[in-house]
This record gives sequence, C-alpha cells and structure tokens, in this order.
Amino acid sequence: MKLTVENNMLKAGPFEFGIVSKSENWSNERLQYFDALIVDGANTDFLREIVFRIRKHHNPELYLKPVFVLKSTSSTDLVVNELIDGIIVSLEQVEMVVEKVRTIHLKMNEIVTVKSASFEAEIINKMINLLTTRDKKDIKAIPYVKSGIGYFYPELSVNFASMDEFNAIRILKIAENEGLFTSMFNERIYLCTNCSGGYLNYREVCPQCNSSHSKTEDLVHHFPCAYVGPINDFKNTIDDALNCPKCNKTLRHIGVDYDKPSVLHTCQKCSHQFQDSHVKAKCISCLFDNDVETLVSKEIRDYRITRKGISVSYNGYISTSMASDEEPGTVKSDVFTIMLNYEIERLRQNDYVCNIGFVLLANDGEIYSLI
Repeated sequence: MKLTVENNMLKAGPFEFGIVSKSENWSNERLQYFDALIVDGANTDFLREIVFRIRKHHNPELYLKPVFVLKSTSSTDLVVNELIDGIIVSLEQVEMVVEKVRTIHLKMNEIVTVKSASFEAEIINKMINLLTTRDKKDIKAIPYVKSGIGYFYPELSVNFASMDEFNAIRILKIAENEGLFTSMFNERIYLCTNCSGGYLNYREVCPQCNSSHSKTEDLVHHFPCAYVGPINDFKNTIDDALNCPKCNKTLRHIGVDYDKPSVLHTCQKCSHQFQDSHVKAKCISCLFDNDVETLVSKEIRDYRITRKGISVSYNGYISTSMASDEEPGTVKSDVFTIMLNYEIERLRQNDYVCNIGFVLLANDGEIYSLI
C-alpha cells in the first residue's frame, strides 16, 4: 500500500489521516476534515486534551472518528487507552490500521442520528454509539486520579467537567432502568454533600472546636489504688519509671500493676480533653467540612450493554421515560385511568354533571425534535 505524507496529512489507500502534533493549532473543524487521526503521544497532557476534546464533541462525525496514537511505547494514560483505537510506533505502521478505520466508518454509516429530547438521552446516545462502533459490550469504572469522583467511565465521563462527573453515575442508572444496560457491583464511594466531589480528607477532630490539632496519650489505670489518669501524670523527671501520683507506688508490670484501658486526646487549640474524637471529611474541591455520617453514598457499578441498548445506535434514542415522568402538570396514562374511574364512580353516586378529558402525546419526543 502506498503511503503519501504531505502537510500533516498521510494518505493510505482511500483514507486521509491527520497527523496531530502540539506544534500546530488544531481546531475542531480541522480535526473533522480527516477520515482518521494520528496524535503525537510524546506529550501526555496534549494527547489527553486532544482525545478528550474529540470524544466529548457533540457531532458524531468527530466524536466517533478513529483516533490512533503515535508513540514509541504502549504505556499511556489508562483512560486515554480506552478512548483511542490503537497505538502505532511509526507512520509506516498506518497500513496495519487501515482495515480498522474502514470497519469503524462502515459502522458509523449505520448509526442513526436523532435530536434527543433531553440531555440524558443525548449523552446515552453518544455513549452507546461509541461502544457499538468499536464492538465493545462493557463500560467499566476505572480508578482515576484525574476524576472528580475517583472513578472514570471513559466513554461517558469524558462528556463532563471534573466537578460534574457524578452525573455519570446518575445517567448510567437511568440507562439501566430503561433496559439498555445490566450492571454488576464494583465499589462503594462517598461524595461531598456540598459539591459531590470524591476527594475527601478524613480527620479526627475535637468535638468542641473541630480542630484536628490534638495530642494523644495513653490513659493508665493503677490497680492497687484505682487511680486513672493520663500517662504523663505517672512520669517523673528523674528516671523512666512510672509512679502513681495518688499512692506514690511504682508501676512495674503492665497487666499486673496497671493497664492502659484507653487513650486521652487533648486539643491544642481549645485545651478540651476527650476520649472519643469526631470524624470529619473535608472536601478538597470545595473545602466544605462534612460530618462522615452525612456523606452521599454511591455505588460504582460496571455495565454491559443489552440487545435493546445496541438497537439504540440503529434506531436512535429520543427521550428517556424519566423526561416525560417529571414534566410538571402531567400524569402517566395509567394514573389518569385510575383518576377517571374514581370520577365515574363519584358521578354514579351523586347527581351532578362533570366534564373530563385528556391529551395523550404518544410521539412527544418526535414533536420536540421537530420543534
């Protein structure tokens, strides 16, 4: 196969590959021009920025585009690995990926593009289109230090800013309820009650002033005289022996003369002494100090697409059932039927006239799309 390279473009067979490097400005319009892209992987930050920009774009001509990384080693960002279509070590290897580009383009041509009636439906559409054009069945949560919640669903979370990534959990739950995915438990996380961030600093704090600056020492119980006090009360300035401040006896053997039943904390800010600390979780993102018992508990689950989910790519997905359920002032048809039966029964028992009617929008998603 003949390869031709000219002006950051490589022609291989019927396809034109854009060679994307940090040295030039690459707009979305320019990226969209090529059949596939080869991104220079020497700079990991640039690679991540370009791949994320492509995959979160709203236009399927761009977010579904085949992307390959030009890099001397196979190791790269775990999330980026899931969002690219392969790694090549030299431009001569492009002929090895031409067939993959052809396969992806054939699948892209089968995708049905619709205008979704809700944001959730649009994101679900994007996610499923990316999965099906790559013959992927699973979307798994990856522990990721750059994620706002600590876990990243590559094909989905890429659509959100770090502070909004918690929405990925919500949208996947909607998709599962719609029968588009099945799921399996992976992990449980706890999020900030203020911003839903996942980076929390857990500290034991003073129950009086919430300061984490405290000094901890053992409590000593002297058996003969029953005196209980901090170990500092038993120390002297002459030697390392412990002497009871109440009866002046020397404490020789732990478990025989004395024991250490607990610890005593002394706050260095307000001097309050306490045995049981309060545990707080300070959010690194918004600095809100959460009580641990109020943290938002979320399940991280791994998902597998169903046959119904796969059909979304070839039929489109206009709206979730949640969108119409939550429309103010409307009710489901089955709820209306119950209300109607109650009204009919009231008419039978009382002699008065009542007028009641309904409007059922069976194709509300299509109407919204046209508007």
